[in-house]
Amino acid sequence: MRQEFVNPFLTAAQHVFKVELGQELKFAGAKMADDTMTSEDITAFIGVTGRLEGNVFYGFKRRVARAILTIMLGRPPAGMDTMALSALGELANMITGNAAIGLAAAGYSTDLTPPTLIQPKGSKFTTLGCPQILVNLESECGPFPVRISLRENEQQLAA
Repeated sequence: MRQEFVNPFLTAAQHVFKVELGQELKFAGAKMADDTMTSEDITAFIGVTGRLEGNVFYGFKRRVARAILTIMLGRPPAGMDTMALSALGELANMITGNAAIGLAAAGYSTDLTPPTLIQPKGSKFTTLGCPQILVNLESECGPFPVRISLRENEQQLAA
């Protein structure tokens, strides 16, 4: 996977955290990861189709999710109910949507699936031979790992 596929997600995540949460999001490192991962307490994932295809996974430890939700909802969440999960999904959606704009500007138009949220911790995902880049981000709320697994769609290239 190429760096030009990853950078729009970093820029988008930093922008969304600044605008929506009033927080700086700092890059804490990135590395190649296997094509199989285990979910965090809560994992939001969004599918990507078009010139690029794959998935993006956003991990939330429960305490980090609570801190983010307290800012987004204006009060501590009562639990991980539908409203709380919807807000986390929307955060992932905003980041991915902004990244898609950056990818389109670089010539990689994409479509996105609605966010899906997975609980409980420990669910395994395999991206079927498509390596993942694990981007570790840090905010005042805590760690925010993002796994990006994208490749060029061969059918789109041939068209």
